[in-house]
Amino acid sequence: MTRNRKILKSSPEARRLIRSVIGKGKHKRPLRTAAHILRLPSHAQLAKMLHGEIRDTPAMKAALARADARARRAWAMVKDEPGPAVDVELVLASVERLERELAVLKALVTR
Repeated sequence: MTRNRKILKSSPEARRLIRSVIGKGKHKRPLRTAAHILRLPSHAQLAKMLHGEIRDTPAMKAALARADARARRAWAMVKDEPGPAVDVELVLASVERLERELAVLKALVTR
């Protein structure tokens, strides 16, 4: 005899995000703290979404959008090449040019 499988109302992405915020084992967070981190109005909503009893709320959809944006920024990060980020020769040339222009302006003002 087969059993009926429970149909979960919340999205798999929402349940995965909730589980990642709650954590596992020794470093497990309370539901109130997890709801605060995800900016949800109550921990009861969090628990119900985790068990698939309610659909994703607008606050949870916003939390998913923030998590997606954070993941995209982290994925796009490229390490900088070692070495100075500023071209030293270009800076020295710019300083010399500014000093020449400043000397011309001082000469015009003193006349």
